[in-house]
This record gives sequence, C-alpha cells and structure tokens, in this order.
Amino acid sequence: MKAKPAKPSLHEETGTVTLSEGRTAYAWAGPTQGRPLVLLHGFALASWMWNPVFEHLARSGFRVLRYDLYGRGASDAPPGPYPPERFVRQLTELLEALEWPSPTGLVGHSLGGVLAAHFAARHPEKVVGLVLMGAPARPVRLGGMAELLRVPWLGEWLFVRLGGPRLRLGVQKDLQACLTDAPRLADATAFLESPAHLKALYATLRDVLWRDPLPAYRTWGRHGKPTLALWSARDTVVPPEHIADLRRAIPHLQVHLISEGRHLLPCHAPEQVVAHLKAFFFRLPKD
Repeated sequence: MKAKPAKPSLHEETGTVTLSEGRTAYAWAGPTQGRPLVLLHGFALASWMWNPVFEHLARSGFRVLRYDLYGRGASDAPPGPYPPERFVRQLTELLEALEWPSPTGLVGHSLGGVLAAHFAARHPEKVVGLVLMGAPARPVRLGGMAELLRVPWLGEWLFVRLGGPRLRLGVQKDLQACLTDAPRLADATAFLESPAHLKALYATLRDVLWRDPLPAYRTWGRHGKPTLALWSARDTVVPPEHIADLRRAIPHLQVHLISEGRHLLPCHAPEQVVAHLKAFFFRLPKD
C-alpha cells in the first residue's frame, strides 16, 4: 500500500512588533517563498476572524499574514483620531518590520476592505491584486436613535458607556462560526471591554466609516490592477447593492457572489472563500 504523502511543513510565526504608534499583534504562516497575502479584518473584530481560512491558505501555497488593527484584539489602542492614514501607516510599518515580500496580495473584509483600498491607492507598487469582501462603498448610515452617535462628545460617551456591552454580545453571536468554544470566544472579544479600545472603535466609525470611501476606490481603480469583489448574496450588513458603486469606481472589477453565508464570509463559507482567493491570485504574476 502506498503511503500517503506527508503534509508540507509550514513556517509559522506569531508575535507583536512595536511600531511608531504602538504594538501590533500579528501571525503569519506558509512557505517562505509562497505567494504573499495580507488579510485585513472587519470593524469590531480582530485577526482571529480569519481562523477558518488561515491554515488552508497557508497550505495552498500562500505566505499569509493576518494582524490586529490598532484598537482591536491584542494590538494597542493609541489615543486620537483614526483616519485611514493611521491604518495605512500601521500596515506600511508592519510590512517593513517583517520584511514582507513586495508586491503582495491584499484581502480586506468590511472595514478592512476600505482600509486595504486606501493602502493600495497610496502604495500601488506594493500591491499585486486586491480583494474586497463585503466592503462598504458608501458612508455608513445608522438611522433612528443611533444618529445620536454623531453628536460631538455625546456620541463617544454613548458608544463607550452603552454600546460596548451590546457590541460585545453581538460580535460573540456572529463569531460562533469562527470560534466554537465559549472560553476562546470570551477571550477573543475581551478588548471590547476596554474603554481605550471602544474609543478607538468610535473614532474609526467617525473618521473612516462615516466618510465616503469612493475616492480611494477610484484612485486604486485608475491603476488598472486586478481587483475582485467577493460577496455573500445574503449579506444584510453591507448588501450586494454596494457592488454597483464599486464598479463605477473600478471599471475592471471582477465580481463573485457566494450563495452561502452572510457578512462574515470567512466564517460562514470558508471553503468557497479559499477557492475564490486561490483562483484569483494564482492567475497573477508572483513578482
């Protein structure tokens, strides 16, 4: 009987690196000469949202990096505004600190998609291709009483004092497909009890998600580089209607709708996500 071939060994590295504005937690895995790929997570999440696809991507030949944005997970939450430029600077410094291969593929989920587009628009020479996964193409509208969050000073106080516990419960419910055991789920969302992290979340809402992301998409689109919109047809957080706006900003945009899952595609439809990422990036030149 023929012995089954052993699984290829993977390099794995987990740690934190101190950047100009604080510590950033990261993990990367895969062959050192694999295709570089960077994953950016969503608004009130952290890099563990990529758990269901991370190892699969690494074993598929990607050298894949995930990290916690400032104000999320195990990364620091420095005070002050949270415009896209702060996140672009964080990623730029992280890639330099890790001596990450360039150009790299970028995959951004929700808020991470907006930030990935800002990075790609600022540094097109560092990006071989971009995947936008449930990424908003319009400013976020809250509606109802939630519009009080827009009131200066009052908005931040309401978000930190009243919104934090609700946000944590909501995130834990959504992430049960990513992290199945309760202790890990509680640990993973512990940062949502930190006032500093909640203030960072509110500042991101104010400085990124309430602003129009289309200029960044248009700037990136002018470079004509490969771009994929990967969406759940059942996404109610950022509905597929946003794709029409993305197409106007990025005329060469490729689109794939996945019938399964909802907004958190990496958790709800991991096999389809891995398959689409492989099909998209393996067609591109490695260098």
